[in-house]
Amino acid sequence: MGLFAKLFRRKSAGDQSNIPNEYRMAIACNQESEELMTADKYIARSDYRYLLDKYIDIYTFFDSAKKAKTLSYYCKQNHVQDAEINKFLCFYEDIVDLKKGSSIFQEHNESYIADHLLSEKNYLDRILYEVDPNILLDDEQRKVVLSDEDYTLIIAGAGAGKTTTVAAKVRYLVERRHIDPKQILVISFTNKAVGELKERINDGLLIPCPITTFHSAGYAILRKQEDNKKKIVGDGFLYNAVNNYLKGNILEQPDLVDKLIMFFGSYFDAPYEGDDINLFFNYISKANFSTLKSNVNEYNAQIIDRRTNKITTITNEVLRSEQEVRIANFLYLNQIDYSYEEIYPYHILKAKKPYTPDFCIRQGEKIAYIEHFGITESGQHSFYSIEELNKYKREIQDKIKNTERRLYIPFLGTMTAVIFLNIYGNN
Repeated sequence: MGLFAKLFRRKSAGDQSNIPNEYRMAIACNQESEELMTADKYIARSDYRYLLDKYIDIYTFFDSAKKAKTLSYYCKQNHVQDAEINKFLCFYEDIVDLKKGSSIFQEHNESYIADHLLSEKNYLDRILYEVDPNILLDDEQRKVVLSDEDYTLIIAGAGAGKTTTVAAKVRYLVERRHIDPKQILVISFTNKAVGELKERINDGLLIPCPITTFHSAGYAILRKQEDNKKKIVGDGFLYNAVNNYLKGNILEQPDLVDKLIMFFGSYFDAPYEGDDINLFFNYISKANFSTLKSNVNEYNAQIIDRRTNKITTITNEVLRSEQEVRIANFLYLNQIDYSYEEIYPYHILKAKKPYTPDFCIRQGEKIAYIEHFGITESGQHSFYSIEELNKYKREIQDKIKNTERRLYIPFLGTMTAVIFLNIYGNN
């Protein structure tokens, strides 16, 4: 029967036997949702996913009627309640986005966890007593144990209790959810972590679930699916594979060698990407800003120790930023000799300390100073205020006034480097 035929058919009042099938289906969906909501369990997406396919045609019918403003007429003609239909539509629309999840069931799950944190407190207090009587799960760990979503991502730092939480979760699944231990697979990255999990779960809790590394699990799957035995290669295989590739494809092509050296010299420490200033300064504090010249043991400088007046040799050239390292590596790879932060021989007005441009290059009688500013050519920076930038740009202008030539370039594909050259001698 078509849409309009269903909408405009006449039914006698009180004739329950002739209630339209689509209305009965909407009522059935409402009843199923009520059963899920009243169940004393955590409702995962897989628990209500089937409702989407089961009632898609009913939803389409009533949604079309509502948009066409004929729903009230349908209810009047068929002597049914529009409240039940609207309840069905609201429920279906709430569960339709599985990626986002249902707000209705989210509220149910939060209530479920809050209730069971209290009702199962004694059980959770002693869930790992056989492993270590001193272990007591905190609230976050208990919520992880009680949660039963299809996929759950738990992010925690070193020493936060991930192994403890996994062990407690496994016991809860076996004892409270009645999951067969053979249906639980615990996987970790390292043999050390696997050993700790086996000690707690297999030995301490006497739960015989398989615990293995990713590599061993993958190898087991391959053995199950294929008759040919696979050989697990050692660390030497990877070394030889990379070595043979470099010899056969890279080292005989000078341009590719230059690109390879530039890549490792510039990107071995990935630059920070983000907007969190605290994370940025944390990255800076831990970053290694040594140069290629230093790493290949070609850097050798002598300074005078102010306390002992003795000459000290420095063999480790460490700069102040990742961009400065990229500039230094560029100069070194192009066989341009440089010195870092050499004192500028000319006085800078209003300067409170000797000015030390980042790089000094000497070629015969000519001297070039290269200064790197941590702003774009337009004077912008994401970590500093407008007032701070204006003050910084005024200081830059003070320096540029003492130059004979200046040049702004997008250095090596980035606009964060502003460079000016100060050239003396014959042109």
